[in-house]
Amino acid sequence: PLFPYTTLFRSRKISLRARSEFRPGAAVSTFFRGRTLLFKTAFILLIAFVAVNLLNVLTPPIGRDALRYHLSMPRAYIETGFIRPDPINFFSYFPQLIEMLYTFGILLSNDLSTRFMHLYFGILTALTIFMFARRASGARAALFCALVFSSMPVVSQLSSWAYVDLAL
Repeated sequence: PLFPYTTLFRSRKISLRARSEFRPGAAVSTFFRGRTLLFKTAFILLIAFVAVNLLNVLTPPIGRDALRYHLSMPRAYIETGFIRPDPINFFSYFPQLIEMLYTFGILLSNDLSTRFMHLYFGILTALTIFMFARRASGARAALFCALVFSSMPVVSQLSSWAYVDLAL
C-alpha cells in the first residue's frame, strides 16, 4: 500500500500496547540515563540561561537601534501601507530582511513578538552550534559549546532585544 504505517494505527493490539508503555517522564529519564553529572549540570545551566533570557524579553525595549529603526520602520510600513525608504532615517536604505519578519510580528501582536522572535533566533543559533559541534566532536563537547555561546553576556543581552544580530 501507499501508506504502510496506517495499518499500524488501525491495529488495536499495537495501539493498546503503545498506550500502556507511555509514561510522561520517560523521555526525560531516558535522555539523562547514563549521562555524567557534569553533562546534567551543563544541560540544566543551558536551560537556566534560556529561562533568564525569556524573562529579559518581557522587559520594555531599551536598545537604541531597536527603537530607532528595527521597530520604528516596520511600524511605519504598517501605518503607511507600503514599503518605502524614509529620507530622514539613513538606516531605511539598508536591506530589511529580519525587519520584514518583525513587521509580520507587529501586525499580529506588538513589539513583544519581535523580541520573542530574536530570542528564538538565539536558541536556533545555539542549536546550530550544538549540531555542528556534535558532528565534529560528540554530544558532550557540543553541549558545552552551546553552553559557552549561551552564557556569553552579549548573547544574553542581544537575545532580549529586537535586533537582527542573532538571526544573521
